[in-house]
Amino acid sequence: MSKPFTTRACLSPQEVQDYLGNQLSESDRFAIEDHLLDCPLCEAALEGLSQADPQTSAQDFESIQKELNIRIADKKSEKEARVLSLNRYRNWIAAAAIIVFLVSAGILYQSKGPLNNQELYAQHHSNYESPFVGTRSGSASEGFLEKGLASFHQEDYSQALAHFEEAISEEETDWVAQLHAGVSALELGSSQKAKDHLMKARLNAPLLYGPATWYLALTQLAEGEISACRETLLQISEAERSYHENAKELLAQLPRLK
Repeated sequence: MSKPFTTRACLSPQEVQDYLGNQLSESDRFAIEDHLLDCPLCEAALEGLSQADPQTSAQDFESIQKELNIRIADKKSEKEARVLSLNRYRNWIAAAAIIVFLVSAGILYQSKGPLNNQELYAQHHSNYESPFVGTRSGSASEGFLEKGLASFHQEDYSQALAHFEEAISEEETDWVAQLHAGVSALELGSSQKAKDHLMKARLNAPLLYGPATWYLALTQLAEGEISACRETLLQISEAERSYHENAKELLAQLPRLK
């Protein structure tokens, strides 16, 4: 029996997920079940989610949500809404709750329609936050690299690329310059040049492998080279941490491309 004079907020998406997955402690499960006795919405949401077809489309949910909003708006007062038959509207309430849950959990986003490669590129692209602010003492390309890094951090990619290419002409094995030249070329839309520089950095500098491989994959995506992009992403190991997570997310979205 529920406790009198006590109220509790409706279940969050995480609580719903944990409850259905049997991830709660006994006390937390009791608190939720106690709440369900007094909350038809949460009860219906849990029932709907437990029985929902995972293949149900986003369009289906959106249609249900619109219909539910219309029905609710037609009611003259909160009192009238309360006396509606719960059984009659149970499926509509559950579907609306499912929509809220899916949006909060990011699942509905995954169910949307196809993207093109440029839209997907825009979603995943971000400026490279280079950790390099100085240069190696004694390097033949030191002056050009230092100038290039200064321009790069100011997001002046045209000037940065010019300096990095000067550094590379002085010392082709300057892999820091190769990486930053590749990213700069990508930012400027020079895809072939970006791929050339990034490939050299990723094959010759293990410490630069993560960013070089990630930005190479983004370059391939921008060019519509989806198969090559997929292969490149699969080569980013768990050791690369944040780049590995980025790769997993992008790989999951590649099938949505038109």
